[in-house]
Amino acid sequence: MNQAVNGRGHLNMEKKIGLESLKRNTDFLRINHIDFYILDYSIENRLSNEEYSSVWRTVKELLPYNSFFLEMGLSRAAVILPEKSAEEAGRLLDATIETAGKGEGFTAVFQGKVCRDITEDLELEGITYEKSVDPELISIHEETETASFEKNLRLSILDDDEVIRMFLGDQLDAVDWGEWAVDLQVYREGESFLNSGRLQEEGKHIIVLDGIMPRMDGMEVLSEIRKKYSEKEVSIIMLTSRNRENDIVSALEAGAFDYVTKPFKINELIARIKRVAKRMENVDD
Repeated sequence: MNQAVNGRGHLNMEKKIGLESLKRNTDFLRINHIDFYILDYSIENRLSNEEYSSVWRTVKELLPYNSFFLEMGLSRAAVILPEKSAEEAGRLLDATIETAGKGEGFTAVFQGKVCRDITEDLELEGITYEKSVDPELISIHEETETASFEKNLRLSILDDDEVIRMFLGDQLDAVDWGEWAVDLQVYREGESFLNSGRLQEEGKHIIVLDGIMPRMDGMEVLSEIRKKYSEKEVSIIMLTSRNRENDIVSALEAGAFDYVTKPFKINELIARIKRVAKRMENVDD
């Protein structure tokens, strides 16, 4: 009896954590005027743990690269689809259900729907958002002549949130950085970044650094970097949900050049990165 209660409690906690992550990531897309749909999946028949895992693994394999998959217990999952039409979302929902429902030796009975926004139960609300892009900050994918660059800029994104990593990677890769030849890399956590040899690469470095990450948090990464590199060599912009005055002051005193709190607007972050690059451009080597 206690075991069953504990099991339900664990699943309820997984659903709660999944919904919180879903809200956080859709809020991020919304504040940046990025349209999205949500695919809501539930499996109606009872399967073994291995069969549930097999179903969700198949679903994830069929999703586009910029989608975000969230499990909310064994039998429930949601997928955020940025920049897709309702028709595309519907076709993807049908395709994933048809393929993932046919396992080896079992069948998963799915219920699925396309949602426009979320409530606690992921109900379809029919809300639409206008997508707006600032043409001066974000370029359309166009072929341009290769320019002759003299300055190398290493731009690194450290964030454990998959949606933010993919979004920043896409948006920052499209920015016109002027005379800087920008090499953009993204990392999930600080330890792998510090061990990657990235900071030994030639050129100036700008790091957009999340405050809360697994294994090493942002302040620990900041401290390790400042033991070896000055602001002239490596400039750091904190990008974090920690918004208390003490957190901001501590980061700036520890060597961060700027501090941006989540949720954030992409155009503002781009402007801040450009300001840092301009300052580094005026610093004599």
